[in-house]
Amino acid sequence: MYYIVGDLDPLLSRHASTLLKPVSENLRSLADWECIFIGHGSKDFWIVDQFPACL
Repeated sequence: MYYIVGDLDPLLSRHASTLLKPVSENLRSLADWECIFIGHGSKDFWIVDQFPACL
């Protein structure tokens, strides 16, 4: 895996970055509502330490 200089720098990146806690809370609420995440394997959720049902 490679990284681009300034990729995660909010002043240099052209993409918006999001804090981990709000993303984790949103994923948890979707999982609590029994949403199914299509096209994502469990490896995509290891950072937030959540393992919802994936197809």
